[in-house]
Amino acid sequence: MNYETALKLKEHGFPQKTILDGERKNSFVNPENKFADWEVNEEFIYVPLLEEIIAECGEEFAYLSKDYEHQWRARGILDDGLSMPVFYGPTPLIAVANLYCELNKK
Repeated sequence: MNYETALKLKEHGFPQKTILDGERKNSFVNPENKFADWEVNEEFIYVPLLEEIIAECGEEFAYLSKDYEHQWRARGILDDGLSMPVFYGPTPLIAVANLYCELNKK
């Protein structure tokens, strides 16, 4: 995941972790898209795992699949049981991140 996607998640309220939370340093990315190796400072943003993003989507997460054009698709379900549009990405992580951001629009 690149910095722009991590920042988008953060701006949409995704919980941020720190090194003090016991996270690996390579779980953080800076504006130059470099992952932390030795030191993490305030310019670094947390990069969650796919499982974490799915968990944060909660009951509104419906499914993740890959289409025949090699794009990943993530779909959510609204509270009224209706399907949401599909959110695409080149990786499962990006597709679900896009879904999370839609579910948490401000």
